[in-house]
Amino acid sequence: DIGLLSLSSADYSHIHPLMKEVIARFKDRHLSVSLPSTRLEALEEEYLDVLKEERRSGFTIAPEAGSQRLRNVINKNFTEEEVVETARMLFRNGWQSIKMYFMIGQPTETDEDVIAIAELANTVIRRSADIPGRKSVTVSVSNFVPKPHTPFQWHEQATHAELIRKQKLVRDHIQYRDKIQFRSHSADN
Repeated sequence: DIGLLSLSSADYSHIHPLMKEVIARFKDRHLSVSLPSTRLEALEEEYLDVLKEERRSGFTIAPEAGSQRLRNVINKNFTEEEVVETARMLFRNGWQSIKMYFMIGQPTETDEDVIAIAELANTVIRRSADIPGRKSVTVSVSNFVPKPHTPFQWHEQATHAELIRKQKLVRDHIQYRDKIQFRSHSADN
């Protein structure tokens, strides 16, 4: 596996030629190319076309919040429809496994925002049922940790008990348990 690491690989202006060169150079070794989580607004069919020719591993997208309200708070300006359509585009292009990255314990978060994480994953599976092939979604939830020099640096971190409760909320609202896996970071971190 060859991993290209960056904050957003799709923002690199020469990503398509670079991906073509990496795939061509290592084609005989049967390696797969993986990318870090990709900003939804940067993901295009052309980006995926470059990867279509080689073995496909999973693909990670980062909605970061389940609800539109909370995505607006944290300045992630894309809609639920864009998240769902991105997942459908990945499934249509042959990916069978999508990881969706979220955080819990974010500023102004409510239980409805937490439940919306599971609901978004449920919607991705439900709305992708018409696409042939096996499909799975991994919901990966990490805990919000305030960082210095950010807009939320003074926001209180959720307690251990609160993080455990919120993880359970997500887990309990997943409907397609045969297609959606739940992963969470330890509440101790």
